[in-house]
Amino acid sequence: MEQSIVRFSVIVHRTLTTLIAISAMVSVMLWVMATLYPAEWLDASFPVEVSMPISLERSLLGFIPAMLPVMQFIVIFYLLASLFQLYANHQIFEIGNAQKIKLISYALLATPIITLTSDLTLSFVLTYSEGDWHTNVHFSDSDLTFFIVGLVVFCISKVMLFGAEINEENQLTI
Repeated sequence: MEQSIVRFSVIVHRTLTTLIAISAMVSVMLWVMATLYPAEWLDASFPVEVSMPISLERSLLGFIPAMLPVMQFIVIFYLLASLFQLYANHQIFEIGNAQKIKLISYALLATPIITLTSDLTLSFVLTYSEGDWHTNVHFSDSDLTFFIVGLVVFCISKVMLFGAEINEENQLTI
């Protein structure tokens, strides 16, 4: 049973590490294509109406706020990959695992704030010219869903912490 956990954890760790690299590269490529070289087959949406292509300067300025949600999920994938690396190293009920799960919950709970920040700053960068600024912020049901999942993951981190404490006590018991 323990070997199957290790094998599974190694596979998940490698898959998540690959997803981190692919999602970063694809997101950069899609941003460049959507803002500088718009194609008919690429349907990009922005928080405000913008005519494409935009200037290189605006594209570069808008890159960071546009990538905030991507960076959030890269952090979550990284934390999950490191968690499964610990599992692959036979560290299942450890305090560090519970802490990683708690960090994942915080990242998920931050989704509405990250969406708000991304939409506001991206709206500003894409529309600001000579004192005129248009903004549009909307929260979707996925923002609420990620927030609720974050609450559930936070509860799971507490259970894992209790499990880690019990495991630690059992290791000290003779």
